[in-house]
Amino acid sequence: MRTKRQKVGGPGLLPWPGVIGGALLVMILALSPFGICHGYIMPLEQILQRMAANFSGFATQVIVQSTQRKDGSDPSGSILVREKVWAKSPDLFHSQVLDEDQTRKGKPDLTFRQLLVSNSPERIMSFLGSLGVDLKRVSFSRFNGIIVYQIGTREPDSPKIFIDKETFLPILLQYRTAENPGGGAALVEFRDFRKVDKGWYPFEVSFMTSNGIEEIYTLETMETNVPIDITVFVAPERPSGQSQEKTESNPSEQERLRHIIKTFEEKYR
Repeated sequence: MRTKRQKVGGPGLLPWPGVIGGALLVMILALSPFGICHGYIMPLEQILQRMAANFSGFATQVIVQSTQRKDGSDPSGSILVREKVWAKSPDLFHSQVLDEDQTRKGKPDLTFRQLLVSNSPERIMSFLGSLGVDLKRVSFSRFNGIIVYQIGTREPDSPKIFIDKETFLPILLQYRTAENPGGGAALVEFRDFRKVDKGWYPFEVSFMTSNGIEEIYTLETMETNVPIDITVFVAPERPSGQSQEKTESNPSEQERLRHIIKTFEEKYR
């Protein structure tokens, strides 16, 4: 006895649910190189504006931090010092070892701190561009399990910044240092963000160079929007660990300092 075969659909008809499902799958895979579609990517200006808002209330900062320095080539281990850091928006920074009997190896790189004070999106764009970050490359990426906006190319050692997609806090900054612009990169990782006054601040920062030196900055105290004497940023540098006692300056040195201070006051008035 013959059984009658049933046709799936009529003449010229296709199994539409399967076709539509397959087409959607192809589109998703095509649009997402990682197999995951994260959605709309904001314009660069909007991303930086929202990031800057996290630090817009920090016109000045006075920070005391502990600095742990690890040198992979030094068998003696890590060195721990306490430092004071002064910051004035948009681009004045200075640090000093606090204890007279302590010395610091190497001059601290304060470049990354410009992201953590009050700034405009335009100034941040200019700052990132000066570090070599390709501002035309904006994409999604992952860092330590967090979805981030990545500004810059995907080459391992290329300058770039990662910004948390949800909080718009900077997570990582990579750039070539002024001491070695054609060589390896400095890698700065911002950790343990906490609410401070009306903004956010990383209570731990890791700064690592390509030659294996790492410095970990752990925040102890922080004052925001307090007056800072402009001479902090223009005073002659002294050896690390030397106390900040006032010294007599010759007339020409005093005149030079007065000129520098006047210039700074006019610029940051």
